[in-house]
Amino acid sequence: MRILISKPRVWAWFFVVALVGVMAIIAIRLSETPVYGQFTPAYDVSGVWRCKDPGLADYYQNGIEVRAVIVNRGFAHLMSGKYVNPTTIEGVLVRRNRSNGCVTQMSFTFTLTSADSMHGEFAGRDANCDIPAGSRSSTDYTRDKALSDAWY
Repeated sequence: MRILISKPRVWAWFFVVALVGVMAIIAIRLSETPVYGQFTPAYDVSGVWRCKDPGLADYYQNGIEVRAVIVNRGFAHLMSGKYVNPTTIEGVLVRRNRSNGCVTQMSFTFTLTSADSMHGEFAGRDANCDIPAGSRSSTDYTRDKALSDAWY
């Protein structure tokens, strides 16, 4: 052991191997394809969307992360999710009753069928308000191109 420690070549090789490993990690982290997913979302959902329930939804996408604010018929929703494959977004939606302040959570799965349409499936996660835990619902969304492409 004493002989290996005193040899500069051993330390030089150790340093080179460590440096190559660090550089490989940096290269992976900086690559365009995310390490956590190995896919690129098929569509950018950023913009204004409409659903059957009267109201507008403002979506913002950054990479695979998606956020939305939805206000309609007495309820305010805050959505947070991410793409789990190129056409599917999963996450949690927090719903607040605007008249009494009651807050409940729902899980959601959005399946994008095109750049301008998606189908949403929802499931109640708790029974805090008027939505029973485990209850299910669904709705379809279409992009409002006039509002999505408008300059403010």
